[in-house]
Amino acid sequence: DYAENHYFLDTAYKALYRQYWQLTTPVPVPAGPLLVKEIEVYESTADVRDQAVGGIEVIAYDTLSPIRFAQGERYPASMKSPSVRIEQGKVERGRFVRLDPTRFTFNPNLGTLDIWGFRRDRTYAVAYRTEGASPAKEDDLYHGTLSATAKDGDTLILKLIYRPNLQPGFTNLWARQMRNIYFINATNVSTQDARITIYYLRTNNDSTDILEGTSDKLVTALGVDRVNNATGQPPGDGLFDFNGGAPPTQQQAGAGFTPGQSMLPGQQQQASGGSPYFNPVRGEIIFPWIEPFREGLDSAFSRRGNPALAKQYYYSAVYDVQKAFAQQQTAQDRWLIVGDVQGQAAGRISLGFNVAPGSVRVFLSGRQLRENDDYVVDYYSGTVSIRNPQAQAAGSDLVIEYESNDVMNIQTRTLLGMRADLVLSRTRNASLTLGSTLMNFNTAALVDRVRIGEEPISNTMLGFDANFNWHAQWLSDALNWLPFYSTKERSTITFRGEWAQQMPTPNKRISEIPVDNNQAAAYIDDFEGAQRFISMGLTGTLWTHSSPPVDSSIDAEHERRALYRGKLYWYNFFLPRVPIAEVYPNRQTVQGQTRLSPLVITFDPDQRGIYNPNPEYLDTLNPRWDSVKTNPWQQRPANRQRLWAGMQRLISTFNANFDLDNIDFIDIMMRIEDREPGAQMFIDLGQISEDIIPNYRLNTEDGITAGAPIPNGRIDPGEDVGIDALDNADERAAYPYPLNLEDDPSRDDYFFNFTKPNEQQVDQDFLRWNNFEGNAAQSELGQFPDTEILNKQNGQTIALDDSYFSYEVNLDPSDANPQVVGGGTNGWRLYRIPLRGAKRIVGNPLFSNIQYVRVWFKGGRIKVSIADWRFVGAQWQRTNYAQIPNSAVSNDTVIRVAFVNREENAGPPDYYT
Repeated sequence: DYAENHYFLDTAYKALYRQYWQLTTPVPVPAGPLLVKEIEVYESTADVRDQAVGGIEVIAYDTLSPIRFAQGERYPASMKSPSVRIEQGKVERGRFVRLDPTRFTFNPNLGTLDIWGFRRDRTYAVAYRTEGASPAKEDDLYHGTLSATAKDGDTLILKLIYRPNLQPGFTNLWARQMRNIYFINATNVSTQDARITIYYLRTNNDSTDILEGTSDKLVTALGVDRVNNATGQPPGDGLFDFNGGAPPTQQQAGAGFTPGQSMLPGQQQQASGGSPYFNPVRGEIIFPWIEPFREGLDSAFSRRGNPALAKQYYYSAVYDVQKAFAQQQTAQDRWLIVGDVQGQAAGRISLGFNVAPGSVRVFLSGRQLRENDDYVVDYYSGTVSIRNPQAQAAGSDLVIEYESNDVMNIQTRTLLGMRADLVLSRTRNASLTLGSTLMNFNTAALVDRVRIGEEPISNTMLGFDANFNWHAQWLSDALNWLPFYSTKERSTITFRGEWAQQMPTPNKRISEIPVDNNQAAAYIDDFEGAQRFISMGLTGTLWTHSSPPVDSSIDAEHERRALYRGKLYWYNFFLPRVPIAEVYPNRQTVQGQTRLSPLVITFDPDQRGIYNPNPEYLDTLNPRWDSVKTNPWQQRPANRQRLWAGMQRLISTFNANFDLDNIDFIDIMMRIEDREPGAQMFIDLGQISEDIIPNYRLNTEDGITAGAPIPNGRIDPGEDVGIDALDNADERAAYPYPLNLEDDPSRDDYFFNFTKPNEQQVDQDFLRWNNFEGNAAQSELGQFPDTEILNKQNGQTIALDDSYFSYEVNLDPSDANPQVVGGGTNGWRLYRIPLRGAKRIVGNPLFSNIQYVRVWFKGGRIKVSIADWRFVGAQWQRTNYAQIPNSAVSNDTVIRVAFVNREENAGPPDYYT
């Protein structure tokens, strides 16, 4: 679990880094032309205040050629053009704020950057200056735009360091992240009496600190034991180095940073009482190898003449895949770093998983602290990082309030007991008693088919005991005859006996399968909970009009695809109308909950769509309709097949990882109400542009008036005019003839008759239900400005990247359709689309980087009802076949886990070839 806040500015620094750590006591390495003389670090922001006041427009590239600024070289204007497209992991753009120097440290010789208060949901970029052909500033190389060389309002060109959901697919970023520094979850550590050891867990679960093939302890083999802790001199003593000896000569500080910042890693640690391999202030272990559990092992075994043995101990997954996947590699994940240290608790507090976003509040002595200023919440891991120094002080009164969705498992346990005692005889000199004990421990199962380890038990214990006491005065008298011995105590002879028996019932659940002969049974898995899913969203208000899909058959130019947008609207009737028995004939229902309200979607290409300025696209709402209705533009075959409309939504504020979640299918329970021949339905999944009005810039209602020019997240007077920022009068001035003859040329007016009884609602009532202009007063979502931005974590920065998988839904409802795997009656069908079988791939999408979904239609009129749609996966994960020698499926490249159930598809499993 390496720290994620350490990076190389460039992969060229890796050679210097390796050279630096070669010696027992690391010494400075002349960086030459790589010497960093000045650096600025920037962090993306979603805070509206930062966006409006301190935010700077930035375009960050993962690779950036240096320029000689003093000699007149400049980056091409095209690199900061508004038309520059976002490409995940390669080109990022948005509003950034410059970090205060206290938020980062860097090493000018080794080109490493440490970001403090690092947030995984933010993007980081840098601009820096390195030494050129000579030490003179005129020869210096500029990597990105430094603020001193930029004009007010300029878009800065920066070098991309990190973006959320970093993964190997982002080749350059992945290569620059350091994975050799480990945080021990304590700061300001006292190195006196500290102990850190590295162990390897063998396959028999026995741990060792010496591997076969090398006689060195692991701390020595991995390079963190090079000196004797008592003397600070080599050789190592088999203990982790907390004392590094005298620090080497400090490098001369260059312009643009303080001497403290110019220290090398070993100097920083030693100056604070540590060694080159341990920073006691930060509580971090620094391995001298860039890849300690691969490269470091190679070196250790090569020194002992056994290089071939190193590979069996590799933990390569740490460097090749994301952490979550690396932790699944149980054959390699066998390394332990353990120890005892004394220090301060790190300013990180774990709240556990399932923390509700936005619910965390922190109070210091009753005063509420400000999120992102005094503390930062990482909702990925449920961790709160405290920044406020007063809150970090010992004895501070710190209270954290948050909400979480706790998973509870309540099991009834009963313990009954009885004790009986019987006195058979009691005289002056003797007594005889009998006793018995009966106890029963019983647990009840929550489900009928119990899993191993959850069996309901009933254990009974029966015990008997007897006690005989005889007061023997004669024995005392006899003892008094002994010389030098006298007693007046009465002697007692006691006989005791106990007998007990346990009658266990380790599993009360008797198998219902005849061949089990009424024996108890437990399930490895009953598969009732084998399916996991992520809903696509059945509530109409979760969706908005979509950006145009990347489809050259519509038009080759992004902006021109809006000219072919037809009418699309979607809704749920307020009262459920469809009997559940029609959709799921075998589903049990309860009284009062026998109907559901599907999501109804209608695509009508005969009507011009929202924000479509095509003057040829005339329909019944245009006064010129009579002159063209005999041969309208939209009904000509060449145009008909190009007409489209879509809706989209945000799946995850961060990035859903479908690989990690084991998601394999899209399941849609759908009925086709009406379909024109040639109509098609598509689903896009991945990183999808939010550019509804295709102009490569943000369109919003927020901050568009002279009275409220700064976005504030509220509807101010004059703002509720739609995301085109034009009221109907302005639209008539902007749209071409004859569209400007219409009352609402942009087709974005909102209207709904809430006075009409719910049971009388019809399809036509929802024609303008999804529109923007005028919706604030009546919207059930509240009075908030409409915007193209779906991901609020991006603040006022619109996502423009198109990098996604595209799937076509085969709309044939017959059983001959391979996508139809079940369904109900009255036209309801269950469509199952394999995610690993995309019809088209746009850009460079990854299943580990899914944020948006878009549903769009093309080619003809269609109306569908959706009872359910979701992304489906399995709780069972694919086995790492490399761990199974000669596995029958080790060479099978196509393995899918599908599902059958009595409600949706009780027939045989579906098959794909």
